[in-house]
Amino acid sequence: MNNLQLTISLPQLHLDLRLPAQGICAIMGPSGAGKTTLLRAIAGLEPTATGRIVIQGQVWQDSARQVFVPVHRRPVGFVFQQAGLFAHLSVQANLDFGWRRTAAAHRIISMQQLFELLDIAPLLSRPVASLSGGEQQRVSMARALATSPQLLLMDEPLASLDEQRKAEILPYLERLHQQLKLPILIVSHDTQEMARLADEIVLLENGKLKAQGKTAAILSRPDLSPSGCAFVRIEARMHRHDPQLKLSHYFFDGGSLWLSQSIAAAPGATGCLHIQASDVSVALTAAPDSSLGEALTAQIEAIHEPCAGQVLLELDASGTRLLAQVSVEAMDRLKLQVGLKLFAHIRHATLIGS
Repeated sequence: MNNLQLTISLPQLHLDLRLPAQGICAIMGPSGAGKTTLLRAIAGLEPTATGRIVIQGQVWQDSARQVFVPVHRRPVGFVFQQAGLFAHLSVQANLDFGWRRTAAAHRIISMQQLFELLDIAPLLSRPVASLSGGEQQRVSMARALATSPQLLLMDEPLASLDEQRKAEILPYLERLHQQLKLPILIVSHDTQEMARLADEIVLLENGKLKAQGKTAAILSRPDLSPSGCAFVRIEARMHRHDPQLKLSHYFFDGGSLWLSQSIAAAPGATGCLHIQASDVSVALTAAPDSSLGEALTAQIEAIHEPCAGQVLLELDASGTRLLAQVSVEAMDRLKLQVGLKLFAHIRHATLIGS
């Protein structure tokens, strides 16, 4: 399958990218890095942009050959921070607007599929003004997908929602990821959300590419990820499940961990554990009577430069790499240094796949 090929030049943006043709790619970076400008250029909304844009083998823009496919002819779905729905129309009428933009012969997604993917059938007759923020974003995603796009662009679609509404929307984004064979580019500032959703991350800085790679590789690099957001993913195997406590016991190289799970995987099933640096504590003794859980024997492999009073430790726990966030005060008090053997306690982990 063809990759997405982007070479874009603007006064504030100079990029040469090759992106996956399937799955979710997160566009991240500080404010002013060029994230939204990149999406707008792909959609054809930056008429002064020069360069070359090839999507699924189709040339949308090639300045050297004077090729520029106009906005209305680029099969792109665009979801913004604000839902941008027609407030005077019902949900069904908003969806019909997107549906009519695509000829029947070119439709690759049915209206019924949209209803099921985003659970919007109960909303169809309601006026947009009566919807919650989360419901409006679901309808906005459905309207963008109703055009059967070859590419879905999302510009911080969760930024305007409170935490409860974000929690409601995230499972739908995961469902789109799992069920649609469609490349999705999503701009976000939220590292933890993208750790959950994205397959790949493009990190921009001052309009240029700073880093690109698989999500776990990028966000486990201390030089790229804020210490509290850095994480590792480790492969683990389910040993047994306690149905009364709704806990499952997972083993991995270097130790084991109990996880809360309402539905147990079969014993022997494997999955990936997502462990945030901020959820790993260190101690000089095993502290068996504490509430921190099982102590893992570990050794400090590296200590990274302090940021906002915190340092990031790279640990080797019998072959398993962990990251731990500790305060500068704790580092001084415990006399932490490279090579020191200690105990690591994982307070929380998330099973992200099996």
